[in-house]
Amino acid sequence: MPEPHALGGIPHATLEAARAEILDVVSASVIYQCEAVPGADSASPVWRCRKMTTTGGVTRTTWADNGEYTQIADNRASLTYS
Repeated sequence: MPEPHALGGIPHATLEAARAEILDVVSASVIYQCEAVPGADSASPVWRCRKMTTTGGVTRTTWADNGEYTQIADNRASLTYS
């Protein structure tokens, strides 16, 4: 059975060690972070994206598509997060 959040058979732990990252600080209360394998095109559906929102000193993290590597990083602001 494939490891959760594996991309093309690459284990999650390996992706954590070497990854491309986009960090988009929209405001003091909203940050988008997208991750993929090194060299990934931001217009390709190979990213996992999360949205971090801070309210009242508490930061909440939500994921697009349950944190799967299926998102287009360029679309990070319009994705559905839960």
